[in-house]
Amino acid sequence: MEILSRFFKFFLQCGILISGLIFPVLSFAQFFDIESQTTQVLDLSAQKQLAQQTQKQGILIFFEMEHCRFCQQMRQTVFAQTQLQQFFRQRFRTVAFNFSLDFPLKDFKQQSLTPLDFIMQQRIKVSPTLVFLDSEGNELYRFIGVSTDEQELRWLAEYVLSDKLDTMDFATFKTLQR
Repeated sequence: MEILSRFFKFFLQCGILISGLIFPVLSFAQFFDIESQTTQVLDLSAQKQLAQQTQKQGILIFFEMEHCRFCQQMRQTVFAQTQLQQFFRQRFRTVAFNFSLDFPLKDFKQQSLTPLDFIMQQRIKVSPTLVFLDSEGNELYRFIGVSTDEQELRWLAEYVLSDKLDTMDFATFKTLQR
């Protein structure tokens, strides 16, 4: 396990995990309630509590890497859309998790972890990855890859919050919405 951990960390540090051109890191605080690069300790159990206190339907974690061109593309397109920001912030506590940085982290059980340990625990293999959780921190759905379509992300959120999650896949749900 130690060798795997070192191997994975090497690839993260080299930026080989689906990363691309170097773009400046933009902060879209309007979309994300909290960003790992702007907080001293990312406390996910506190985010879970805030989601419950503010009666959010869940938590959305956007797993990204600093130099991932696809992550930056999502930030510059869909996450910059005011209507989509409002839609998500009404329903979810939103967290941007930049796993190419090293910062203190507490998971949903208040355990201290490194970002590398957390992404291994969450089985995150590529960026960008959107993970939708219920207000208890249980995974509902995972969307892997880039989307620059505002409507697709809105449908994705509607799908995750619907009763269709257990009866059909997202591709079918999206087709029925068109």
